[in-house]
Amino acid sequence: MRTRKPPEERKAEILHAATTLITVRGYKKVAMIDVANSIGVSKAALYVYYPTKDALFEAVVFKSLEAPLAAIKEASMQPTEIAEKLTNMLVNSFTLALYKPKPMIELINSSRKYAQDILQDHTQQTLKLFARALDEAQRDNKIQLSATGLSTEEAAELMLSCSHGAALGTTIGSPILPRDQMEQRISALVHGLINGWKSLPDQDHLYTVPPA
Repeated sequence: MRTRKPPEERKAEILHAATTLITVRGYKKVAMIDVANSIGVSKAALYVYYPTKDALFEAVVFKSLEAPLAAIKEASMQPTEIAEKLTNMLVNSFTLALYKPKPMIELINSSRKYAQDILQDHTQQTLKLFARALDEAQRDNKIQLSATGLSTEEAAELMLSCSHGAALGTTIGSPILPRDQMEQRISALVHGLINGWKSLPDQDHLYTVPPA
Protein backbone atom coordinates (compact mmCIF):
# COMPACT_ATOMS: atom_id res chain seq x y z
CA MET A 1 0.00 0.00 0.00
CA ARG A 2 1.30 3.44 -0.91
CA THR A 3 2.16 5.75 1.94
CA ARG A 4 0.32 9.05 1.98
CA LYS A 5 2.80 11.86 2.61
CA PRO A 6 2.36 15.57 3.25
CA PRO A 7 2.46 17.58 -0.01
CA GLU A 8 5.79 19.30 0.71
CA GLU A 9 7.43 16.02 1.66
CA ARG A 10 6.14 14.34 -1.49
CA LYS A 11 7.26 17.25 -3.64
CA ALA A 12 10.77 17.09 -2.16
CA GLU A 13 10.83 13.33 -2.74
CA ILE A 14 9.92 13.80 -6.40
CA LEU A 15 12.60 16.46 -6.82
CA HIS A 16 15.24 14.24 -5.22
CA ALA A 17 14.25 11.29 -7.41
CA ALA A 18 14.40 13.39 -10.58
CA THR A 19 17.82 14.77 -9.64
CA THR A 20 19.14 11.27 -8.97
CA LEU A 21 17.83 9.89 -12.26
CA ILE A 22 19.20 12.84 -14.24
CA THR A 23 22.60 12.38 -12.59
CA VAL A 24 22.67 8.69 -13.53
CA ARG A 25 21.08 8.73 -16.99
CA GLY A 26 21.26 12.28 -18.28
CA TYR A 27 18.21 14.51 -18.54
CA LYS A 28 17.38 13.51 -22.12
CA LYS A 29 16.78 9.92 -21.01
CA VAL A 30 14.55 10.69 -18.04
CA ALA A 31 10.77 10.60 -18.54
CA MET A 32 8.07 11.51 -16.05
CA ILE A 33 7.05 7.86 -15.76
CA ASP A 34 10.62 6.99 -14.72
CA VAL A 35 10.45 9.46 -11.85
CA ALA A 36 7.01 8.21 -10.80
CA ASN A 37 8.10 4.57 -10.85
CA SER A 38 11.24 5.29 -8.82
CA ILE A 39 9.19 6.51 -5.84
CA GLY A 40 6.18 4.24 -6.29
CA VAL A 41 3.53 6.75 -7.33
CA SER A 42 1.39 7.03 -10.43
CA LYS A 43 2.27 9.33 -13.28
CA ALA A 44 -0.96 11.20 -12.59
CA ALA A 45 0.14 11.83 -9.00
CA LEU A 46 3.41 13.27 -10.29
CA TYR A 47 1.54 15.77 -12.46
CA VAL A 48 -0.25 17.13 -9.39
CA TYR A 49 3.07 18.60 -8.25
CA TYR A 50 4.82 19.18 -11.57
CA PRO A 51 2.35 19.57 -14.47
CA THR A 52 5.02 19.16 -17.16
CA LYS A 53 8.47 17.68 -17.58
CA ASP A 54 9.81 21.19 -18.17
CA ALA A 55 8.36 22.31 -14.83
CA LEU A 56 10.11 19.44 -13.07
CA PHE A 57 13.43 20.14 -14.77
CA GLU A 58 13.06 23.82 -13.91
CA ALA A 59 12.70 22.86 -10.24
CA VAL A 60 15.81 20.64 -10.48
CA VAL A 61 17.82 23.54 -11.92
CA PHE A 62 16.57 25.90 -9.20
CA LYS A 63 17.53 23.42 -6.47
CA SER A 64 20.97 22.84 -7.99
CA LEU A 65 21.73 26.58 -7.86
CA GLU A 66 20.82 26.99 -4.19
CA ALA A 67 24.09 25.57 -2.83
CA PRO A 68 26.46 27.78 -4.91
CA LEU A 69 24.51 30.90 -3.94
CA ALA A 70 24.49 29.90 -0.26
CA ALA A 71 28.26 29.33 -0.43
CA ILE A 72 28.78 32.83 -1.83
CA LYS A 73 26.64 34.36 0.92
CA GLU A 74 28.49 32.46 3.65
CA ALA A 75 31.92 33.51 2.35
CA SER A 76 30.77 37.12 1.96
CA MET A 77 29.99 37.33 5.68
CA GLN A 78 33.42 36.19 6.86
CA PRO A 79 35.63 38.90 8.46
CA THR A 80 38.52 38.50 6.02
CA GLU A 81 40.50 40.87 3.81
CA ILE A 82 38.70 41.81 0.62
CA ALA A 83 40.94 39.83 -1.76
CA GLU A 84 40.65 36.69 0.37
CA LYS A 85 36.91 37.19 0.79
CA LEU A 86 36.27 37.57 -2.95
CA THR A 87 38.53 34.61 -3.74
CA ASN A 88 36.63 32.42 -1.29
CA MET A 89 33.29 33.59 -2.67
CA LEU A 90 34.35 32.68 -6.20
CA VAL A 91 36.06 29.39 -5.35
CA ASN A 92 33.17 28.19 -3.18
CA SER A 93 30.68 29.06 -5.89
CA PHE A 94 32.62 27.51 -8.76
CA THR A 95 33.41 24.38 -6.77
CA LEU A 96 29.71 23.67 -6.25
CA ALA A 97 28.63 24.88 -9.70
CA LEU A 98 31.31 23.36 -11.95
CA TYR A 99 32.22 20.11 -10.24
CA LYS A 100 28.78 18.55 -10.45
CA PRO A 101 28.17 15.23 -12.22
CA LYS A 102 28.35 15.76 -15.98
CA PRO A 103 24.63 15.08 -16.61
CA MET A 104 23.68 17.88 -14.19
CA ILE A 105 26.07 20.27 -15.92
CA GLU A 106 24.46 19.38 -19.24
CA LEU A 107 21.00 20.09 -17.84
CA ILE A 108 22.05 23.47 -16.45
CA ASN A 109 23.83 24.39 -19.69
CA SER A 110 20.69 23.59 -21.68
CA SER A 111 18.30 25.03 -19.14
CA ARG A 112 17.63 28.28 -20.94
CA LYS A 113 14.86 26.17 -22.38
CA TYR A 114 13.63 25.20 -18.91
CA ALA A 115 14.60 27.96 -16.52
CA GLN A 116 15.83 31.13 -18.19
CA ASP A 117 14.26 33.37 -15.54
CA ILE A 118 15.78 31.29 -12.73
CA LEU A 119 19.25 31.52 -14.26
CA GLN A 120 18.94 35.27 -14.75
CA ASP A 121 17.77 35.72 -11.17
CA HIS A 122 20.67 33.60 -9.89
CA THR A 123 23.13 35.74 -11.87
CA GLN A 124 21.63 38.96 -10.52
CA GLN A 125 21.73 37.73 -6.92
CA THR A 126 25.35 36.68 -7.37
CA LEU A 127 26.31 40.06 -8.82
CA LYS A 128 24.61 41.86 -5.92
CA LEU A 129 26.61 39.87 -3.35
CA PHE A 130 29.91 40.69 -5.06
CA ALA A 131 28.94 44.34 -5.54
CA ARG A 132 28.04 44.56 -1.85
CA ALA A 133 31.44 43.16 -0.84
CA LEU A 134 33.21 45.66 -3.12
CA ASP A 135 31.04 48.50 -1.82
CA GLU A 136 31.98 47.66 1.78
CA ALA A 137 35.66 47.54 0.83
CA GLN A 138 35.39 50.92 -0.86
CA ARG A 139 33.66 52.48 2.16
CA ASP A 140 36.50 51.15 4.33
CA ASN A 141 39.07 52.64 1.91
CA LYS A 142 40.41 49.19 1.06
CA ILE A 143 39.94 49.86 -2.67
CA GLN A 144 39.42 52.96 -4.81
CA LEU A 145 37.27 52.48 -7.90
CA SER A 146 36.78 56.17 -8.71
CA ALA A 147 39.78 56.35 -11.05
CA THR A 148 38.52 53.38 -13.08
CA GLY A 149 35.17 54.92 -13.87
CA LEU A 150 33.55 51.67 -12.74
CA SER A 151 30.69 51.36 -10.32
CA THR A 152 30.85 48.53 -7.79
CA GLU A 153 28.24 46.68 -9.87
CA GLU A 154 30.36 47.02 -13.01
CA ALA A 155 33.49 45.97 -11.14
CA ALA A 156 31.65 42.91 -9.81
CA GLU A 157 30.52 41.98 -13.32
CA LEU A 158 34.07 42.39 -14.63
CA MET A 159 35.47 40.19 -11.86
CA LEU A 160 32.88 37.47 -12.42
CA SER A 161 33.42 37.46 -16.19
CA CYS A 162 37.19 37.19 -15.82
CA SER A 163 36.84 34.51 -13.14
CA HIS A 164 34.69 32.35 -15.39
CA GLY A 165 37.54 32.36 -17.89
CA ALA A 166 40.07 31.55 -15.18
CA ALA A 167 37.97 28.64 -13.90
CA LEU A 168 37.08 27.16 -17.27
CA GLY A 169 40.49 27.13 -18.93
CA THR A 170 42.19 29.05 -21.68
CA THR A 171 40.42 27.87 -24.83
CA ILE A 172 36.82 27.39 -25.89
CA GLY A 173 35.77 23.82 -25.22
CA SER A 174 38.71 23.06 -22.95
CA PRO A 175 37.94 20.77 -20.00
CA ILE A 176 37.25 22.18 -16.55
CA LEU A 177 40.49 22.68 -14.67
CA PRO A 178 41.43 20.59 -11.62
CA ARG A 179 40.16 22.28 -8.49
CA ASP A 180 43.57 23.26 -7.08
CA GLN A 181 44.56 24.85 -10.39
CA MET A 182 41.22 26.65 -10.58
CA GLU A 183 41.76 28.04 -7.06
CA GLN A 184 45.27 29.27 -7.92
CA ARG A 185 44.11 31.04 -11.07
CA ILE A 186 41.16 32.73 -9.39
CA SER A 187 43.30 33.80 -6.43
CA ALA A 188 45.90 35.34 -8.75
CA LEU A 189 43.20 37.12 -10.74
CA VAL A 190 41.41 38.55 -7.70
CA HIS A 191 44.60 39.68 -5.97
CA GLY A 192 45.76 41.33 -9.20
CA LEU A 193 42.50 43.24 -9.58
CA ILE A 194 42.34 44.28 -5.93
CA ASN A 195 45.98 45.41 -5.88
CA GLY A 196 45.30 47.49 -8.98
CA TRP A 197 42.20 49.03 -7.46
CA LYS A 198 44.16 49.90 -4.32
CA SER A 199 46.89 51.80 -6.13
CA LEU A 200 45.25 53.44 -9.14
CA PRO A 201 46.28 57.09 -9.50
CA ASP A 202 43.74 59.87 -9.78
CA GLN A 203 42.09 59.85 -13.19
CA ASP A 204 43.16 63.47 -13.84
CA HIS A 205 46.81 62.37 -13.81
CA LEU A 206 46.54 59.20 -15.87
CA TYR A 207 47.50 60.90 -19.12
CA THR A 208 49.75 63.72 -17.89
CA VAL A 209 52.65 64.29 -20.27
CA PRO A 210 55.92 64.73 -18.37
CA PRO A 211 57.82 67.98 -19.01
CA ALA A 212 60.44 67.90 -21.77
